[in-house]
Amino acid sequence: VKRFYREAKTVSQVRHHHIVTLYDFGMSSQGQPFLVMDFLEGVSIKDELKMRGPLSFERTERIVAQITDALATAHSMDVVHRDLKPENILLSTQNHNPDWVTLVDFGLSKLKEPKTQDAYTITKTGDVCGSPPYMSPEQCLAASAVDPRSDIYSLAIVVYECLSGTLPYQAKSAIEMMDCHLYGTPIPFNLSCPEMKVCSELTNFFSKALAKEPENRHADILEFGKDFKAAL
Repeated sequence: VKRFYREAKTVSQVRHHHIVTLYDFGMSSQGQPFLVMDFLEGVSIKDELKMRGPLSFERTERIVAQITDALATAHSMDVVHRDLKPENILLSTQNHNPDWVTLVDFGLSKLKEPKTQDAYTITKTGDVCGSPPYMSPEQCLAASAVDPRSDIYSLAIVVYECLSGTLPYQAKSAIEMMDCHLYGTPIPFNLSCPEMKVCSELTNFFSKALAKEPENRHADILEFGKDFKAAL
């Protein structure tokens, strides 16, 4: 219940047109926690990749621009998503845009509030949160503090998959995948599939965004977005 209230409090603080709006939360008379949120009609990027295969450069650029805009707002409020993956990025038609992005499920986000004990006790250090194919090395370690640069790493994997249809690491299990994040070398983007073999700029972009050490990645999500656009 504490985790539920934390999630609700976190999401309700972040207001942005590309982040799902949370209108109300609480406990029903039966003791059932509830959230009142936007009703979204659309598909996730995961479904889109499954149905249509990799996305075009132009389409990916439009989608990523909206994601970085949303994350810049969340990060400015000290909120880290911590679970960016294709199923948490929804596409719907709004404002004549068929690829209107809404980020959902900030359920693993952690408010950076050293003043409150809860930030540390609810998700104890040692609890592994996230989805293995998209987790940052520091999330896999579980002993390291997670900051906005973790979202940069996870988003880089999502973008890599959107463009190539594959992941930068091939693993047979969740444990093996986490081991890849910690110690493996990602497949260079220009080797991800035959059509991408000339993409040296994007290869350089991904090698920076997927750096093991957070300080070797882009400084913030806006720099990530700018670099991505330049590489495309």
